[in-house]
This record gives sequence, C-alpha cells and structure tokens, in this order.
Amino acid sequence: MDSREVGDLLDECLGAAEAAGRQSTGVSEAGPTTQERLNYCSCRDSLCAELASLLQEAMDMKWPFAPEKWQYKQSVSATDKTNLNDLISKHLSQLLDLLKACIRAEEAHCALAVVFLVDRYLYWTDDSSRLLKIAKLLHRRYPKTPIAPQLVIRQARVYFNSGKLQKAEYILSSLINNSGATGRWIYHSESDRVLVQAVSVQVRGTILQKLGLWLEAAELIWASLVGYYSLPQPDKKGIGTSLGILANILVSMNNEDFHAFRTNPDIDFTTQGTCLLSYSFSVECPDSQRQSFLQQAQEAFTIGLLTRAEGDLVTSKQELHTFLKAAYSLTVTHKWLGTPLEVVAQAVQACQNALSSFHSYCHAGTQDKDSLCTEIMHLVTQVKLLLRVKPFLNSDKGSFVPDSYRNVKDTSVNFTLASFAKIMRQLQKYHESLCETTDTHCRDAKDEIEMDRGRLCITALWTTTGTLNTEAQGGSHSSSVHMPQKPESTDILGSSWQEVSITSSGSPQPSRSYTGSSAIGHREGATNQSCLPTEDDEERSDDKSQSPHENKKRYKTAHSALHLKFSKATGLWTAMETCVYIGDSMGEKGTQRTTIWVQYLHQEERLSEYVGKDYLNPKQIQFPLKDVVRQMTAQYYVTEFNKSLYDKEVMAQIFFIPSEALLAT
Repeated sequence: MDSREVGDLLDECLGAAEAAGRQSTGVSEAGPTTQERLNYCSCRDSLCAELASLLQEAMDMKWPFAPEKWQYKQSVSATDKTNLNDLISKHLSQLLDLLKACIRAEEAHCALAVVFLVDRYLYWTDDSSRLLKIAKLLHRRYPKTPIAPQLVIRQARVYFNSGKLQKAEYILSSLINNSGATGRWIYHSESDRVLVQAVSVQVRGTILQKLGLWLEAAELIWASLVGYYSLPQPDKKGIGTSLGILANILVSMNNEDFHAFRTNPDIDFTTQGTCLLSYSFSVECPDSQRQSFLQQAQEAFTIGLLTRAEGDLVTSKQELHTFLKAAYSLTVTHKWLGTPLEVVAQAVQACQNALSSFHSYCHAGTQDKDSLCTEIMHLVTQVKLLLRVKPFLNSDKGSFVPDSYRNVKDTSVNFTLASFAKIMRQLQKYHESLCETTDTHCRDAKDEIEMDRGRLCITALWTTTGTLNTEAQGGSHSSSVHMPQKPESTDILGSSWQEVSITSSGSPQPSRSYTGSSAIGHREGATNQSCLPTEDDEERSDDKSQSPHENKKRYKTAHSALHLKFSKATGLWTAMETCVYIGDSMGEKGTQRTTIWVQYLHQEERLSEYVGKDYLNPKQIQFPLKDVVRQMTAQYYVTEFNKSLYDKEVMAQIFFIPSEALLAT
C-alpha cells in the first residue's frame, strides 16, 4: 500500500469512530445491522492463521507489547529473522478494513486489538496521530474495554515528539509509579509489569536527554537496561534501543558527568559509531589509537547504510533521518581517514541535497512522499557508491551484522527482578510527586479520574492538561544567521562559515571538547582564534566592519555546519560536524533578530524543527556565542535549583531548554 491508500483507509476508520462517538455511551438501541455483523465476521475470518493468532492473543492481553519473533530468544533461527512490521505491512489493508468493520459492528474489544497490532507500524510511517484519535474515541465510547500499555506509552511518545513534555511525563510517571497499572488491562505475570516500567523509564530518560540533563538521562536509560535484562527472557529489542540511546547521551556529556557515570560500580556500557567518532577526537584518545577508532566508526556507519538498498521504499521519517545521519557521519569519518577531498565534497553535496529533500518530505502531502523517499534513497546510494561501501563478510543472509562481530565474546550480566525493583523504589519519590502535582493542576484529568479511579486508562488518551504553575519553559525560542570574520581554511567542510545560534530542545553529539579559547580554531585550521572575547575585546569590536554582502542569508538550502554547545559546569565548548537545513523565515521580527526554521542531522529531536534567530545586521561571532553562554548558565542554575528541591523532597517542574550554536557554510 502506498501512503495515500493508508491515509484514506485511516480516514474511513476515523469517520466510523466519530459516527459511533456521536451515539450514546455503550451499545446503541438499534445495534449494528445484520450486514455490519456479517461484514465483521467475514473480515475476521479472512485473516491468515498467523494474523488471526496474533489478534486473539492481543484480545486475551497475552502481552503488553506486540512481540517480535526474535525478541526474547537466545538462539534465533532463520524463520525468526523477520519483523512484525513486515507481516503488518503485507496485510495492512486487510487489517484496516477489519478495524472499520469492528467499529461499525460495535466490536470494541477486537477494534482496539487491531489498533494494538498496527500501532508500531503506523508510528514508524508517521501515521500515529490518526490511529490514536481512533483509540481515544473508542476508549470514550467503551471505557470498560482494555487498552494495551503499548498504546498508552505510544501516546506519551507522540506528546514527547510534539514537545508536550508535561503530558508525556504524567503518563510515564503514572505507569512507573503504579507498576504498569492502566485501566482494565490485566497482566498475566510480574515480568510483564517490569517490562512496561522499563519502557516507561526508557522514554522518560529520553525526555531528560531532550532537556540536556545528560547524567540523569543516562542513569534512567541504564535503569531500563536493568529491567530488560532482568526479565525471564531478556528483551533484546529493548536492550538494543536503550544501548543506542545511551551511546548518544554519553557523547553529549561533559567530562565530569561522564566520569561520574563511568565510575559507578553498578554500571557498564557499550559504544556505537557516533561514540567512536567522538572519542577519536577527544584529548583522552591516544594518537596511536585514533586511526583504529575511526575505522571502527566507519564500520559501524557502513553497517547502518547496508540495511536498505536503493530500490527499497522507506516510508518513515525516522528511518530516512537515520540513513541520512549515517551517510553524513560516514562521509566525515572518511574525510578524517584521508579519503580524497574531491570525493568527500561530492558525498557532502549528496547529503545536503538529501537533507533538503528530507525537509520537503517532512512537510509533503501524502501523494508526494513516495517520490521524495525514492529521491532521498537514491542520494544515499550515491554516497555509498562514492565512498565504496561494500557488504562485509557475512555467513548469515538474514542479518547485516558482519561475521567479525560474532567473534566477540559475550559478557554475562547478573540483573534480577529484585535489583530492578530496588531502582524503582529509588525513583518512587519523584514519580509520586509528579503524579500528585499533575493531578492537582489538571482539572480535566482530575474530574475523569474521580469518575472511575483506577479503571480508566491513565493516559492522555483522555487527559487534557494545562500548563502547571511550577513549569517554566526557559531559553529563547529563536535563532540567527550571519557571516562572522574568520581566518582562511582549507577544510572542505569549513569554507565561508555563517553563524546560526540555535535554541533547541537537546544537544547533538560533539566530536571534540575544547576550552573557550580554541573551540573553533583547532577544527578549522585557525590559530588561537578566541570564541569568547573578553569585555575589552567586545567593546573594541565594530559591527560595521563587515560589509552587507557578507551577510548572505541562504534560506531553503542545506549546508555543512559545525555544531557548538557550552557547558557551564566545566566551562568547555564541544563541537561536531553536521549538516543543517535553513528553512523559511517565520515572519516574526524583533529589534535585532528575526526568526527562522532550522533542521539538522544531529539534533536530538529527529522529527522536529528548531527555531533560530537571524540577526538583521551583521554581528561578530562573540555576540551569539555569549548569548549561548548566558542561556546555558541559566539552565545550569535552574538544574541545580531543581536538585536542591529534590533533596528537600519538594518537587517542581522547572525546565530550561538548552541553547546551542551552529556555524553553517
């Protein structure tokens, strides 16, 4: 099915749910017609044996998350090496027809089981919003029908992706604090409750990651790993996801937080390509090992690019973004490994063109997405050809993991349900307070909880929350572009730099840490260029020293960029090469700056756009960088304030969004 067909079927299902919602609560007096009943039976009977079995297990609440065949197996056979999404994709039209028939026949239990089965696939293809609307309508009409924890957490993920952190945190904290209890859902084992808590902790860790609280985020992600490992059969899917998140968090940490995390006797961790690339440029990495780490990073990025061929249709923004990031990261790695600059330049250009197409894809109508996806994958293939990406020696045709990885000796871990329960008790104080705070301030939530406390789904499927009095969104929601003065550079990724100071909801992975006096100079071939001048330097600077033509604002184009972030705790700047798309002006103008949309490959929120500040007149680089320092200093003290409240058992939801800078060509 193409994107348009999926959208049409979802609209039909949504229309049926809205029509049902207009009737009185419960079964209508007339009930479904004979034809509607027959259609429902026909649709259900037409399912293949595997789907029919999955549907019945979903209705029986056999598992809180739809499982993969390989997810809980120690030894995976060839028949297990398929994903549930492949089965759902093949039969999606049939399943959505069944969903529509269920709704019209007033078979709510079966309808919500179908929603459960197709949820993960439709989230991956960016169609969760309509599916969750259907779930909300069915839940309101049939409040005694159970809703799977997977759907509850999906709503939290959607809120998180749209920036509604408070709503997401309420859902997650409720699940954590109540051992996964939600509405009428029945758990068949204690380990299923642990799984729901582990996933909830994992998602909450990504929220703290978004807020730039790296150490706290890493500790939560580690807690989720303990939960996944402690299950009777460890959850390999959950473990893999948490390890990937943890790797991204680690490369964003300052040295102090990283040391605190690394020296925790209860914690051990692994690496991925971005970590390896980052470490290869750190001062801790011995010169003799730098080449080896770059080669390991190259291998990791290459494996990611080999998972899809040019002709494959990728209908997910998340997956497309992952391919683009891997392609650009591989290009940067090749540059540092000595690949000819002309080849690197061509690969960079292909990545920039792909990012421009990806931005269009994110805003395209359903009918245009397939052609844009094909264009993006073609450009990714160009990068693979330019960099001579070839498959590794692999004896297993059902896997992309090279044989060399299979020779790594497994290390056993000794995590138990008791150890996970201990961690949950340590987190209990925070989650109890968050739930109490939210219940106090959210009138709609409180009213509905009182209607059927403990029986309705504890999810924003029905909750509408206002802004808490204790929550403050800090940081400026704007960004900037101008041409700073800079020495000549021979770096293929570093010519004619423009500056974009960006206020974002997270920080990408830096590839090297520096003091303020050499943050840009070392990477760009400059000598001792100061990022943060003294006050005397600032007073001597002349804004008019740059001519207007140097402030060329190239909107709606992609550029190579250097990402910079500042840590108040250490006084260090961290930097990483990335690719940025500078979008449209938002049409809002202040006395000094106007706002623009910005999207870049290494941003924390893959599915979001960031708001930037564009200076109306040329400014030297110290102005936006000092703005970043001021905002990150404020965030630091807000974080310290929150910690002091926590120590005193006084909870507050005060968030200060991190501020960052991009230097774009």
